[in-house]
Amino acid sequence: MKVKNGFGLSKNLKFLRQQLLKNDFKDANKIFNKISKNDKNFSLTEDEVNSWGYQLIEQGKKMKQWKFLN
Repeated sequence: MKVKNGFGLSKNLKFLRQQLLKNDFKDANKIFNKISKNDKNFSLTEDEVNSWGYQLIEQGKKMKQWKFLN
């Protein structure tokens, strides 16, 4: 159980993470929008996404700005 493997993330954030990993974190906005469109119960809070973003930065992941919380 390690943070880098998604431990501690909400169910929805784990699912988003899995989908992003499949696509090497490319097109994050498109992936998020597709998931949101297909699952009306899918939601993320700004706090959980920010926390996860900081975890990714600590792990050395480089990301472009994600705009799916606008």
